[in-house]
Amino acid sequence: MMTRTWVHTVRLLCLLTALPAIASAQERPLRIAFGGGASFPSGHIAEEGEMGYNLQASLRLALAGGPVGLRADGIYQSIPDEHGGSFTGLGGLAGLAVSGTGSVRPYGFAGVGALKHEAPDEEHGDHTHEGERGTSFAYQVGAGLGFDLGGVGAFAEVRWLDGGEDHRAIPITVGLSF
Repeated sequence: MMTRTWVHTVRLLCLLTALPAIASAQERPLRIAFGGGASFPSGHIAEEGEMGYNLQASLRLALAGGPVGLRADGIYQSIPDEHGGSFTGLGGLAGLAVSGTGSVRPYGFAGVGALKHEAPDEEHGDHTHEGERGTSFAYQVGAGLGFDLGGVGAFAEVRWLDGGEDHRAIPITVGLSF
């Protein structure tokens, strides 16, 4: 009886040890990713905005037989201004991604969508942002590196996010994909 328990325990340990290798050997066509990082203001908001943060959730669908895939990103960013308020943006973008192969993969992506933006409601003496909110066409272009960590992936990327003249930023994002 004790021998059988040890045999089952050894089998279970072998299986658990092999799972990451099995998972990384199988290409999953659909991946979900979550990340966050710094957002650097650009355009007009760079005049009074400071480094902020971004959060991202993505769906990535690899197309069979090639390096091209589809990508959908949900993005939130907050860029503080010098007066205590924040420029915020919430958006969704969809587009294409091109990826290399291997355990460290360079990739590039581009997409279009919409960005709901809001400026801080405050008066600065020489100007005000009152009423500067709305939804606008947005586009992104970026590049990154993906890393295999067994069954989980990691990524680091930078993008140009343009939601109109007053709503441009350069988010740098790191995260995990499943």
